[in-house]
Amino acid sequence: MTIRTQLAAVAQRAVTSVYGEPVTYAYAGGGSSDVRAIHHAAVEVVLDGTEAGGWTATRPMLTIELSRLTAAPVDGDTWTIASGDTFEVVDVRLDGHGVANLHGVVA
Repeated sequence: MTIRTQLAAVAQRAVTSVYGEPVTYAYAGGGSSDVRAIHHAAVEVVLDGTEAGGWTATRPMLTIELSRLTAAPVDGDTWTIASGDTFEVVDVRLDGHGVANLHGVVA
């Protein structure tokens, strides 16, 4: 692990401790984890791959440290926030430093 990755992990833990909220993360293959993560109600996302064309969409997003999960996040997983709202993962974007930004849709 590089010093940059170590520093990024420390910074993410600090941000999550301040801005994070309790989330129940459910795996598409079964099981769940109660974690602390940062839920963003609406984030503008540039669509890529088969969705290309320079279009953007506004989606909910969950920023989570991968170390808090018992399995790697995949499309089809869900997260539920304290209000009871549930979101399905439709795009997993890893930052390369142990954090994932999970883009979702209302489940």
